[in-house]
Amino acid sequence: SSLLTNNGLMKVQGNSYSDTNFQQRGNGTYRIENSEVNIGERQFIEGSFAVRGGTAQIGVNDGSFYNLEINNDQGIVYLIGTGNVADIRNNIDFNTTNRIITHDIGTTGLITYPSNGSDYSAVFGVMNSSSGLGNLITNTITVNGTTSAVDSGYIQGKFRRAINPLGGSYGFVLGLEPADTVSARGIQYAEIVVGANNYDVIEGYFQQGSDNSFTDVVECSGNTIDYFAGSDHGEWIFTDINTTDSGAYEMIVWPQDHTMPNSSVWVITKDDTLSGTTNDCGNSPIGLSRTGFSGFSEFGLASASIPLFLKTTTAPKDSLKNEDPLEFLVFPNPIVMNEIQMNILAKQEEIITIELFDILGKSIANWNFELKKGANNLKLPIHTISKGNYVLKVQQNSIVQVAKIVKE
Repeated sequence: SSLLTNNGLMKVQGNSYSDTNFQQRGNGTYRIENSEVNIGERQFIEGSFAVRGGTAQIGVNDGSFYNLEINNDQGIVYLIGTGNVADIRNNIDFNTTNRIITHDIGTTGLITYPSNGSDYSAVFGVMNSSSGLGNLITNTITVNGTTSAVDSGYIQGKFRRAINPLGGSYGFVLGLEPADTVSARGIQYAEIVVGANNYDVIEGYFQQGSDNSFTDVVECSGNTIDYFAGSDHGEWIFTDINTTDSGAYEMIVWPQDHTMPNSSVWVITKDDTLSGTTNDCGNSPIGLSRTGFSGFSEFGLASASIPLFLKTTTAPKDSLKNEDPLEFLVFPNPIVMNEIQMNILAKQEEIITIELFDILGKSIANWNFELKKGANNLKLPIHTISKGNYVLKVQQNSIVQVAKIVKE
C-alpha cells in the first residue's frame, strides 16, 4: 500500500489514478487544474479516492481528499469507475463554473450523457457530516443561460452525503445535464432536513420522472390541476446506504425546468396521487402537506403567478403521531418591510417555536408563541436581517413545517 500526506496545496495538471491500497492523509488541498500542460483538455479521477465504508471509516483506510478544488478550463472533471470513486472529508471548491460528472464520457469527442441518474456509474461523496452548504464552495452557477442563485456546487450524476446523527440541513445539488431551451434536466436543488437519526450516509440522484397524470381535480384553493409534469420534469431518488430508515426528516425542493408553464398553483404527488381529504387538501398520512412552489426565477423560470411556498412536514418514517399540522400563511412574500406576518389556524391552544435560517442552514432568529384555538396573527420583526433567501421553520411538538421566504 502507499500513503500520501498532504498538509499544504498540491496542484495536479493531469489526471488522478489510485487503487484500493492507496491512503491519503493530512488537511491540505488537492487542486485539479489545466493551466499549463493540458490546456483545453478534460480531466478525470479514476480508481478509489474514496472513504471505503460509512462515516466511521474516515481516516481508517480511505484514500479520500481532504479539500478538493476543481479548476478545469472546460468546466468538467469526471469520475471513471464504478461505485464510490471520489469523496472529500472537508470541502470541495467548484470555482464558480466547474462541475463533477460521475461517469466516463471519454477524453475527446462529442460528450453524451446517460439518460437517467441511475445510469451514471460512479458516485461522488461529501463525507463531512457538518450541516449546511459550507463544505460546498462556489458562486452562482450559470449554465446555458440558466442561472441558479441557490446551488452551491453542481454534481452531475450520483451524489452522497454523510449525515450527523444529531441531524441538520443537507443540500443535494444534482442534475443530469446542463439545461437549455428543450432540456429539463439541469441543475436541481433539494434540501433534506433531518432530526436525530442513524442514517450515516444518504445517496441520491435525479432522473427523468415517470408519468403522474390522473383525472383533473380541483385543488382546495379552487384551482384545477390540469398539467402533470412527472415525465417531463423528473424525480429525485434518495437512499440511506445502511437502509436503517430511522429518523425524522423533511425535504425542500427547488426545481429547474424550462418546459414548465407559468401556473397559479403547483402541487406534488406521492405514488401518482394527491393524498389528503376528499377535496385533495388537508393533512397527508405520509406527513406531506401540499402547496405551491415559489422562487422559480432563481432557476431561469418565471415565478408562479401566485407566490406560494413549498412546505413539507416532518414525521417519523414509520408512523405519525396523533397530531394535526398547523395551517399557516406567510405574507407578504417577498418581504419588503422589516416584519414577517403569519396567519395560523390552530385547532387547540398550544406553544410553537419559529426559527429563521439562511440558505447555508445557519439560524438567524427564533421566536416562541402561545397560540389560541382558532385564527392567530403573528408578527416577526426582522429589522437586522439583510436581503436574501431564507427558510422559516415552524416547530409544533414533533411536527416541523417549513416555508421559503425572500426579503427584498
